[in-house]
Amino acid sequence: MIRVYTDGSCWPNDGTGDGGWSFVAYQNGVEMFSRSGGASKTTNNQMELTGMLEALRWVGPRHAVVMSDSRYVVCGLNDWCKGWERRGWMRKDKLFKELQPVANVELWKAAYAARLACHQVEWVKGHAGIIGNERADKLAEAARVKQGMSEETYNTFAAISDPANAHLFTAESALEAFAHIKPKDLAP
Repeated sequence: MIRVYTDGSCWPNDGTGDGGWSFVAYQNGVEMFSRSGGASKTTNNQMELTGMLEALRWVGPRHAVVMSDSRYVVCGLNDWCKGWERRGWMRKDKLFKELQPVANVELWKAAYAARLACHQVEWVKGHAGIIGNERADKLAEAARVKQGMSEETYNTFAAISDPANAHLFTAESALEAFAHIKPKDLAP
């Protein structure tokens, strides 16, 4: 059976930040496929949902366990979407006791439609050393960082970050390569 790990990343997480999403697929414990991407002016929830949506689309009609460390995504697909759909994609607001529009409704609709009966959606603890989850986390974060950089800057960043290239750069040359980048652009 195929096991897929999904993730999302965003900074700042207020709808103005750069975000990244990813998924990594394994079969018999061996990575078989990965994909990632990014967006600007987004949120972490949108990126988590996009990672799940893209994974479900990629899996298609194959049997798979698709995992996320986002309880928002897992609970949404396993528990909440059925009721939201029944209520016209509205959710119950416990505070005001009235129906409210579901946030990120287009992503929810697409993910709910892409999820087939042969897909199990499960929660996995994040940052717990689970190889697939850690790999998805790194890919989503790299996609987020790339979103806020020019291609040239990102390629320099990737080259300097690769341990195999450590002998090519001095501390001074690495600092010089990134002199134009503000620390807030790289913040988690």
